[in-house]
Amino acid sequence: MVKGMEVNLFSAIKNTDDQKPEGQMDKFSGKLQDEWKPEDETKTRNKKITVSLLRMKLEEQEFRCVYSGRELTPDACSLDHITPLSKGGLHVIDNIQFVCPMINRMKNTMSSEEFIAICRMVARYSIENQ
Repeated sequence: MVKGMEVNLFSAIKNTDDQKPEGQMDKFSGKLQDEWKPEDETKTRNKKITVSLLRMKLEEQEFRCVYSGRELTPDACSLDHITPLSKGGLHVIDNIQFVCPMINRMKNTMSSEEFIAICRMVARYSIENQ
């Protein structure tokens, strides 16, 4: 497993040939290092995970972590598999989301459902025992 796929995807966005980043995407135009390379695209269901699809996913999430709602920045953004690869999840765009690195480390190899259930249990216990 690639631990949390903590990808610095932003230089890949910078290096794409397609449309120039605009608006909020400008903040992300500096950084995808060696962890993600467009030539490493994975074909699945006739779709490739391309920088353009990653950009669209980030924009769909409105540059926010899907769990905390925190604004994602180039220095605080991590690629996460909704169903972890270790549990049979695929490396496809429909199984990828952007999260805060801290949350991605906490989620580790849990599915989204498992992670949310644990978060609810912790919150419930905390409220009941204040």
